[in-house]
Amino acid sequence: KTVLLLEIYRSYIRKDIKDFAEIENVPAFNNLIELLSHQIGNLVNISDLTNSLSISRPTVENNLFLLQNTFIVLELPPFYTNRRQEIVKSSKVFFYDIGLRNSIMRNFEPLLQRTDKGMLFENSVFSELCKQLSFLETLHFWRSKSKAEVDFIIRGKDIIPIEVKYSNFNSPKIPSGLRSFINTYNPKAAFVITFDYFGEKLLQGTHVFFIPAWCI
Repeated sequence: KTVLLLEIYRSYIRKDIKDFAEIENVPAFNNLIELLSHQIGNLVNISDLTNSLSISRPTVENNLFLLQNTFIVLELPPFYTNRRQEIVKSSKVFFYDIGLRNSIMRNFEPLLQRTDKGMLFENSVFSELCKQLSFLETLHFWRSKSKAEVDFIIRGKDIIPIEVKYSNFNSPKIPSGLRSFINTYNPKAAFVITFDYFGEKLLQGTHVFFIPAWCI
């Protein structure tokens, strides 16, 4: 599997996409992919990327557009209804495929031995949520100006907040960011995705379900 993933990375990303898009600055393109592989679940800061790569802002934006439209990465937009109190511009970045991301990082160690296991866990949940979205639903994240945050928001007929926690639970403790979102929007249901914990708790009329990631 490792050999196949590395071959896909070499042939698809480092050759086919480069040739198809006629990329002139190939090192900068490859470096951008590597930088993004270290930033799963983080806000994309174009200015920081341009400074780190020593290339122009339009080049970074064009390369990001290319990576999204060739199904390598996806920028997750923010959810907001109040421009004064919530993040409205910055997006987060995730990889469509964790195996491809591991190929870029040259790291195929088991999950429990990884220092980036939290990132991998969150990206895996992201991938599964994307597969299950209906045509009328969109996926977002939420962050307030006071830095309260929820990992994922499904926006459709109802608003469903989803927080991902790669940690041990002994009781259904609601994370502070999710609690803040519930206080603000009062959704019917919310979810905490855990490693192996089942639970349920009621908060101000919102049913909060704790379920392991394998149940998604």
